Amino acid sequence: MIVTGFYEAYLANHPFLRKSLFHDISSIITYIAAAIQGLMGYSPLDTGVALLPNLLLFAISGSVTGRLVTRLNSFRWAIWGGWLIGCAAPAIYMVWRINDTRPVWVIGFLVGGISHGAILTAQNFAAQAMCKHGDEGAAAAMYIFLRQFGMALGVGIGATTFQNVLKNKLRENGLPTEIADNSEAYIPTLHSLPNGPQRDTIYEAYKLGFQIVFATWLGLSVLILFLSLVFIKHADMNRKLISEHHLDSNRMMRHWGKKEAQGGQGE
Repeated sequence: MIVTGFYEAYLANHPFLRKSLFHDISSIITYIAAAIQGLMGYSPLDTGVALLPNLLLFAISGSVTGRLVTRLNSFRWAIWGGWLIGCAAPAIYMVWRINDTRPVWVIGFLVGGISHGAILTAQNFAAQAMCKHGDEGAAAAMYIFLRQFGMALGVGIGATTFQNVLKNKLRENGLPTEIADNSEAYIPTLHSLPNGPQRDTIYEAYKLGFQIVFATWLGLSVLILFLSLVFIKHADMNRKLISEHHLDSNRMMRHWGKKEAQGGQGE
């Protein structure tokens, strides 16, 4: 990653990572915040059902945030509020118990959905508002690229963290560490184990693994909240869009004029 960044900054004739997009600390922090999004987990059909509260609030929160940011001409409040709520979500996940009822984890997912929707929408505005004139399109593309990159990175970090914690916990209790190497495939076997100390110990090991993943998520959220509060500055979103791509209105008029003429002849 470091070598790629150096090459793009100093050697590439046509870099896809434009230096002008990272012209100040506010822009950099906005992209870092977007890149760090990603992490979560549950089980096939139940997973989809469990995530519905999160996805529903995610869509609603994103839409409401977009309208408010446009009306208020300000995005910082949404970023700050989103990351503040985003710190609460993993904190709630960390205190989940294995036998918690549905309302408990539904509330956690609702909180997570609200924060994610606000953050993603507000940071999209911020990336384009804080770039130099003429770089709006590239800024939007870079935001999407780093968001997807952050999701991939989050999966790797979360999986590695979970596996290492699970393996250490199993080793401490004298259980086979191979379970951690195939933790997802082992879940049906775990569910079929008879009640007893071994089953409970493995469940606790899984729980600890997820708690450490959520703790990592919480730490990153707190860090980004701090950086956002300190470094992201206000930028006016009322700016003229400068783009190399323009709609040829004359060509469109000729096209629709021909369509109307053909329609009149047909009648």
